[in-house]
Amino acid sequence: MALASIASLSVADIQKAFSEDGLLYMEDAAIGNRVKELRMKRFPLESAEGLDFCRMNVLEDIVRALFSV
Repeated sequence: MALASIASLSVADIQKAFSEDGLLYMEDAAIGNRVKELRMKRFPLESAEGLDFCRMNVLEDIVRALFSV
């Protein structure tokens, strides 16, 4: 399920995506740009810095968005 904004989703939509696909896919240019920057710096995602980057720029953004719905 590709969507422009999590704010446009209902709880039922999110539950359906997780139950059918096991994930919720959303395109986000800002996060995409952050990932490009990480790659240009040659940070491996498996490093402490890479995992911290993922936590701050992906997981925290998703959790923040879910709680703002």
